[in-house]
Amino acid sequence: MSNNISRQAITITIILSSLMVLIDMTVANVALPDMMGTLGATSEQITWVLTSFSMAEAIFIPLAGFLTLRFGERQLLLYSIAGFILMSAMCG
Repeated sequence: MSNNISRQAITITIILSSLMVLIDMTVANVALPDMMGTLGATSEQITWVLTSFSMAEAIFIPLAGFLTLRFGERQLLLYSIAGFILMSAMCG
């Protein structure tokens, strides 16, 4: 019974974490016109925001394997969620 609950908790955690990444990318896409107006950037210049966002994600996906071995899956997920919340609050 407890093994089944653990699997459900892990599944829910992974789904919620994936949802946070999806929402974060959507927010960046939706905010592009506002960033263009505020910064006075052209559409070609502002696309670098999404390009750098994608590049950072591409760098951190393989890095996650190394960090998982170093800190453990649970600790890495907790650090990542805490960092995401802190940085989102700072952006807000």
